[in-house]
Amino acid sequence: MASLKVFIFNISSLLIYFHLRLTDAERITCKGTNIRTDRYPPLNEIELQRRYQRCTHVEGNLELINILPIPDEVSSVFSSSYEPFYMQPEDEDEYTDLSFLEQIREISGYLLIRDVHRSVVPLHNLRIIRGEETLNGDALVIQTASTRRDDVYQLSSLQEISQGGVRIDPVNLCYIETINWEDLQRDLQLTGDSNGEQCAKSCDESCEAGCWDEGPDHCQKQTLTNCDSSCPYRCRGPGPEDCCHEQCAGGCTGDSNIDCKSCRFLTNGDECVSACPPKMIYNPATFLTEINPEFRYEHKGQCLESCPDSLVGQDQFCVEECSYNYQNIDGECIECDGICPKDCAGLSLNEFLTVDLIDGDRFLNCTRIVGNVLINEESFKDELLAGVVGITAAHLEVFRSVTEITGYLVLTWDTPKHNLIDLTIFENLEKIGGEETSVHEGKLYAFILNIPLLEIADFSSLKSVNGDIFYVDTCYHTREMFVELLYDPTQQEVVERSPQTQCGTSLCDEECTDIGCWGPSAGQCFTCRNYGLEDGTCVPLCDPENHFIIPPTDDGGVGTCGLCDEQCTGGCTGPSNTDCISC
Repeated sequence: MASLKVFIFNISSLLIYFHLRLTDAERITCKGTNIRTDRYPPLNEIELQRRYQRCTHVEGNLELINILPIPDEVSSVFSSSYEPFYMQPEDEDEYTDLSFLEQIREISGYLLIRDVHRSVVPLHNLRIIRGEETLNGDALVIQTASTRRDDVYQLSSLQEISQGGVRIDPVNLCYIETINWEDLQRDLQLTGDSNGEQCAKSCDESCEAGCWDEGPDHCQKQTLTNCDSSCPYRCRGPGPEDCCHEQCAGGCTGDSNIDCKSCRFLTNGDECVSACPPKMIYNPATFLTEINPEFRYEHKGQCLESCPDSLVGQDQFCVEECSYNYQNIDGECIECDGICPKDCAGLSLNEFLTVDLIDGDRFLNCTRIVGNVLINEESFKDELLAGVVGITAAHLEVFRSVTEITGYLVLTWDTPKHNLIDLTIFENLEKIGGEETSVHEGKLYAFILNIPLLEIADFSSLKSVNGDIFYVDTCYHTREMFVELLYDPTQQEVVERSPQTQCGTSLCDEECTDIGCWGPSAGQCFTCRNYGLEDGTCVPLCDPENHFIIPPTDDGGVGTCGLCDEQCTGGCTGPSNTDCISC
């Protein structure tokens, strides 16, 4: 007989366990509300039902406010002078029995039950109120204007309020006043006024503590105050063998972290964990870090293989948008190499740049301008009577991040503006697409550089101009440089005007080839005479302590000095930390 009892007990425990796991697999999360006060109309019952039907987890707060009694209960709840907060439904089909609340198991915020005039509020599957958001410091608030003491709030499975207090007004509701609140949260703050009346109803004789309703199914299940001192947090009984795993919240069915009724911190599949598996792990066999195949993102108490569709993954978390200098690639925020790609709308045909167009974020951190850029004499003009202020050199700094212009680039003014004799704002521009062209002296151009008194115009990153080029020469430019920029030299041409300034001793750096340069430094050479660093600076030799030589990719080219890994000393043969001469 004893063995039969053990067998039955084990089968029962197994059924309970699988019930818990299956319910976890069927998790349905619903958005809660944040009405908080009576100043705003509450959701009516039909809207509540639409929101919470089949819901198991409420993300946010569950607020049940001003739910009116069904017609045949009105007289037993209120005096004839009672006027409801909002109009009663005209159609009796709009009344519900609140059974749509039965599936709810977790609330991440607070539970507010205010003036719910029903004899039963069926929340008997609710296990945990996390209190991540509270109502004036309380995670559970029950307030009612009903004169009845036998209204039932079936919270029979509630075994934890993680944080936040409890407010009940009146506190003398039957059954509720029997609850051992300390078992839901140690040192829980309970607020409410009792009128001292005795309730005629009592808990079932099988209940060891209080109860939420009559009958043995509604006894309060204690999992904290009756635990052995060796238990890290919760338990399923008084003995040391009844301790729950430290990751369990609200009780358990066994001693493993897969036996928890709810997770204290995070859920990873069937397990309750304190942290989700990290993105990188250390491999002691190779002495290297490598990508963890079990990596999971952390989001709202869960460890997820991928983030929800509305979010993207960054580092360990799911976020609404990537941080600065990260870009969304297939749902993951990847740190950009330099400035992140960003398309911005350029100017329309014949439109020139003004303060109104450049102020704000229109060109902020842009890498690709879809359209044109035209800066002319009018752009700099101040017209005080009209309240118009011209652009300054500081305004033009926004173009320093631009690597491509799909239309044309026109820079044309006659006299120096704001001491702007060195033009370096387009030093990162790599391509002018020429999808639209600008007219100058009866011809169409993709690139016009018409600033006679300019000493330096740094376009050291520019590699391609798809269209004709017009330029007024500076002290460093040569016609050959601009011809090299043409996308199709057989169909496109360069038109040059002589400079209107004396160059004096302005010379290119000795590491530049004779083709010319964009300015006097070794970083402004059009091409290098010997070797080039990865940032474009020309050098006579690669530093063997910090660089390795990358051979030229074409005949007649020069080698590039590749940078060794930061873990290398004494040089390297390649870019990886496995290519070091020594570590």
